[in-house]
Amino acid sequence: MTQRLLILGAIVLGVACNETRSPVAPSSPAPVSSPSAPVSFTLTGVVYEATTAGRRPLAGVGLDVSVEYQSWPPKVFSDTTGRYRVPNMLVSGSLKIIAEMPGYKQPCRVAVMQTDADQDLYLVPDDTLSTTGIPASLPLAGPMLAGHVFERSPEGIQRLPGASIVLDFSGGMGWGPVASTVTDATGRYVLCNMGTPLLGIYAYVSKPGYKSAYVPVNPVQTVSLEIELERLSGAS
Repeated sequence: MTQRLLILGAIVLGVACNETRSPVAPSSPAPVSSPSAPVSFTLTGVVYEATTAGRRPLAGVGLDVSVEYQSWPPKVFSDTTGRYRVPNMLVSGSLKIIAEMPGYKQPCRVAVMQTDADQDLYLVPDDTLSTTGIPASLPLAGPMLAGHVFERSPEGIQRLPGASIVLDFSGGMGWGPVASTVTDATGRYVLCNMGTPLLGIYAYVSKPGYKSAYVPVNPVQTVSLEIELERLSGAS
């Protein structure tokens, strides 16, 4: 009997000790790091006119800074020294700069980089492109697209000068033109710095008296592409 009482007392004492023990607090989860916010910076540079005699700053050029698959009316213009400035830029995606001025084309795409260094743009007069083609003062960067625009006639292949070519970065929908040129006297064209946009690139090709064409382009590497246009019925 005494032995049973001793065992029972030991059990009760053990239970009491367990009940008075402080519970162990669950471990706190490791803090989750939030993604860093985009850094604001000022986009600056100079708009140049590339000519056969060299380059010179170009004033009054409208600039559209937007995502690859969009285009908007210019909100910023180059000053009398050709310089432009876009403050409070937040790069959260792929952006590009379109320079717009009547009588000029922008043969090379310019992608926005988050940097304090100037990001310059080059325009070429239509008259220069349609005669002698790309001047040596225009810096070229790959990937590039080059070739000729032509038509098939009873006399054979005829290359077409003065055809307009616009690179469209919205998969052929026409929403995101970012590089443009005109074929020279031999029907040749050059476009550069195409990049690798997600939606793909199409070249929109047009010339008065001909059916316009959308031509898919391979942006991964430098390519040579011959583009055919068909004459409109009744056009001479």
